[in-house]
Amino acid sequence: MTINFYVDSQPVGSDSFKQEYGTWTLRDALEDDSVIPEGKELTGWVPLGHSEVTLKPGTSYSWDELSQYAQGGTLTLDAVFEAPKPATKPVYVSYILESGEPLANATEQIEMENGATTFSTSLLKKVPAGYELCETGDVYIGTNDTVNVKVREVKKPEVSLTKIKMIFTKADGATSVFATGELTAASEWYVLPDAAGVINLTASEKLTGWTLFQNGAKYAAGEKVTFESLKELAGKNVDKDGVAYLNFYADLKTDVELKNITIKYVEDKDGAQEDVAAPQNNFTAKDEFTILTDNLYDGKVPAGKKLIGWQYKNGGNTTNFVKGEHVKFDTLKALLNGNWDNEGNAWVTLTPVFQDVKSDNGNSSSGSSSNSSSSASSASNTTNTSASQKQVVKAAAAPANTTKVLPKTGATNAAPLIGGSLAVVALLMGYGVYGLVLRKKD
Repeated sequence: MTINFYVDSQPVGSDSFKQEYGTWTLRDALEDDSVIPEGKELTGWVPLGHSEVTLKPGTSYSWDELSQYAQGGTLTLDAVFEAPKPATKPVYVSYILESGEPLANATEQIEMENGATTFSTSLLKKVPAGYELCETGDVYIGTNDTVNVKVREVKKPEVSLTKIKMIFTKADGATSVFATGELTAASEWYVLPDAAGVINLTASEKLTGWTLFQNGAKYAAGEKVTFESLKELAGKNVDKDGVAYLNFYADLKTDVELKNITIKYVEDKDGAQEDVAAPQNNFTAKDEFTILTDNLYDGKVPAGKKLIGWQYKNGGNTTNFVKGEHVKFDTLKALLNGNWDNEGNAWVTLTPVFQDVKSDNGNSSSGSSSNSSSSASSASNTTNTSASQKQVVKAAAAPANTTKVLPKTGATNAAPLIGGSLAVVALLMGYGVYGLVLRKKD
């Protein structure tokens, strides 16, 4: 096989390849360098009639590999010239958040020309999914071979809430008890299902109300709710169509007696509940009372505020308690209104009530969530004790709602006592004078 080499249709050399040689190495240089275009170098050989194929100079090929491109025992190859590629160095890119925190498994290797001190962000092809570059353009690297590039999460376009879909189930979250309800901004209200509308209940189960899964809020069966009253509870979980979903669990009353109460201390945050203090478990009827906590987790008391009490909401009803209050089992049982599970367990969810901390001049700062501790007065009796007292005396509690407080008028009880004493003295003196007169007559 004759191998002819050409540059721009001009012959520049010829080789003879015999089959018994096994392999043949293509030329990687030309006898006459003057045929090489200025600023370029030989990078390949293209067989005549096969422009899709480029053979590499200096590479050995077998008889079969080359003969497939030959015509009549002759292989004609045209030279390919390209500008030499500059020497490069690898640069290792690590993607980090704006805070400086590195992202796991977020690295990339790029090639830079030797001596270059910057590169364009257009070279970056592996920016982590869901993130975008904080800045685009040139990135300075100097003489280093590593660099950090800051990224941030891509913000999803905000979708306005247009519809709330309500799903009514048993506490297991799976057993449907009513068809899905809907509310829109144009709706006047929606009536929560009552006992006549529910399904899949046993003969011993009676519907008393609904508990909203997202934050534990209580609603009465048949209560009216509006779009405005529920849209904040829907949180930020709005789908691309502007629809949010709220899950209501049926509060079912059975013949089971209440055995145990768990008190949870939470705050509403973004349509969900977040614990602010350790829960109190296993409060039973055998216990005389339980003491509501006054110890919140670190960071749960807003700046400039202090905890003064707790609030319990059941539908449209609100009950307030003072922090550290002694609360009886029957008090909470009455608030639950029969809403406990088939094993006699119930949960009471309390949210904190805060008050502004008074300044040195005795005036409280503005924006207080509660103006005085009286706003958190409990349905049960509470005795206030001075901080200076060192001894606590336990006295019998007065019956609920029977304590009376007399108004202050500025008068005292001393005047009636003095007046009565003077009357008695005057009467005695009168008897004395009368006795003397009788003696003189005798």
